[in-house]
Amino acid sequence: MDAVAWAGALVIGQGLAVFSGPGASASRHRHDAVQVLACAASPATVVFDHGTVEGHVVVVPSRTPHRIEGTGERVIVALVEPAVFGRGPVQPGAHDTADWDVGSVAALVGSSSVASDATKTLARGTELIGLIRGCPTASPRDHLRSEVARAVELIDELVEGVPKLSDVASEVALSPSRLSRVFAEEVGFPFRRYVLWARLRRAARAVLAGADMTTAAAAAGFSDSAHFSRVFRATFGLTPSEILPILDIAELQD
Repeated sequence: MDAVAWAGALVIGQGLAVFSGPGASASRHRHDAVQVLACAASPATVVFDHGTVEGHVVVVPSRTPHRIEGTGERVIVALVEPAVFGRGPVQPGAHDTADWDVGSVAALVGSSSVASDATKTLARGTELIGLIRGCPTASPRDHLRSEVARAVELIDELVEGVPKLSDVASEVALSPSRLSRVFAEEVGFPFRRYVLWARLRRAARAVLAGADMTTAAAAAGFSDSAHFSRVFRATFGLTPSEILPILDIAELQD
């Protein structure tokens, strides 16, 4: 029997990326984003180092190694910057939502068939996060202090290379040590890890826009395409060549 493959729509928005479509497997990996995986037809299976978790909604905390066992059923996967969760009533450390309303999941996942509408795809990811938190999710960066918000903008706006902490700190009028501390507190990523997250997004955008792997990797500050591929796989459990060509990218939003 042929192996199940990922196929669907991936949309990148402010503070989160949302995949919608048939879900497959991903090898052991970890990322700074909180991951929310929802599957209505049958429980999703996520394997952690401490054991296997099954549920219609599974939450993977930031920096937690895991792998996904997919069957090709329709899923929604949201990769969310930790700051999106804020101080909501449900903490992302809860791996499985045992009391989840399966009907709500079925409605959310089932309504995700319109892959061409990026706005709706992002809205469904945001709705999923809001349901887990028990309250609506505001814009993920509304609460950031102005210096941190500007630092995030500077990192995201960089077209090439790797932004340095000292340079960004100078631009936002904070000392490097102060920026490093408040950035991690408010964004939920250490500065260096957020830079890597932004570089991966930048390289993916370039590939999807038609650049070859070498050009995209160089623009994002990776030494070569092999380096980009290794980091991508360690972060997402899939290589760029496995996932990017088969996705129907609805839209990439800033």
